[in-house]
Amino acid sequence: MGIVWARQKGGAMASLGESRANYRAKTVATLCSKGGVGKSTLTAQILDNAARFGLRVAGVDLDPNGSLSRMTGTLAPVGEISIREVLEGSITPQAATRKPLQWQPEVVADRAWAKGGPLIPGGEVHIVPAPDRGLDAVTSRSGTEAEHALFEAITTSGFGEYYDMIIVDPPASTASTFHLALNAAQHLVFPLQTESAALSGLVLTIESAIKFSSSTGRPVNGIGVAATMMDGRTTEHTETLAAAKEWMQEKFHGQLPVLEPPVPRRTTVPEAGAEMLPVARVARGSKGAQLTAAYSAIALAVVASVVPEKTDAIFDAFEAADLPAELAEVVFANFRASEDPSASLETPAN
Repeated sequence: MGIVWARQKGGAMASLGESRANYRAKTVATLCSKGGVGKSTLTAQILDNAARFGLRVAGVDLDPNGSLSRMTGTLAPVGEISIREVLEGSITPQAATRKPLQWQPEVVADRAWAKGGPLIPGGEVHIVPAPDRGLDAVTSRSGTEAEHALFEAITTSGFGEYYDMIIVDPPASTASTFHLALNAAQHLVFPLQTESAALSGLVLTIESAIKFSSSTGRPVNGIGVAATMMDGRTTEHTETLAAAKEWMQEKFHGQLPVLEPPVPRRTTVPEAGAEMLPVARVARGSKGAQLTAAYSAIALAVVASVVPEKTDAIFDAFEAADLPAELAEVVFANFRASEDPSASLETPAN
């Protein structure tokens, strides 16, 4: 798959004394304390859908496994610059950013949205990739300076100016990477694998985010929980999802929802990963359309929370696209719940 360097104009580090834009308010992190839950896949599909909605988006891969980078064909080989050098402070994010050609909506401009084409033209996907190895030596560092490294890089370089939205993909969260992501990202999505063992990890992750906000004074906006790899035929999956919804309702009274619909388990997902393509490009048939629509529904909820001013144009474009009723029902499932972007995670009442 081809990639090109996505260099932006400028890129010199600005003076720390200058007034700084709040790029944290346009940055999202996908957080989970457990690995193997489809987190990086979810991040990749949100990026793809947001770009097909006409947004300029950037993904930042903080995972030493480089899952997001591998999916998008941007993994930095040994000797090439990556997020590692950004976190070390030797380069700006702009210098490391890549533009994976096969993830650009413009390359399938002749396709309908339901088949992976753009809904609104002009969207782009850029990736600040992980290196092939050695990232954990940087992301595992603790201390105030290390844990603010991504925030400082995004803010002082003006990196966020070019994008409508930035999505950070950290590894299954250790304390250091958790704080690295939360210092940079105001908005949070919590992937949940619908298995009973994953529920305690979800609770821990959300409670840790609340504790971070309380101790630092940095606001965090919980967009919602995204259920992944759901098999509705399995009792464990349906019961886990029901338990998650019950806990969320008790603690947050609807302010932090479980996003609808759950992403179904499909062989299309690993196939797309192997081909380094968005799921929407390889999905086929009615089941593939439902999978694509599920990811789009989550992406729309994210966009509505982070850049709500974009939603009117997206809805107008969907109306013009004349979606089949069954797909429209899925795509718009979360919109009312995500119209208010000001909701934030707070310590729940006892």
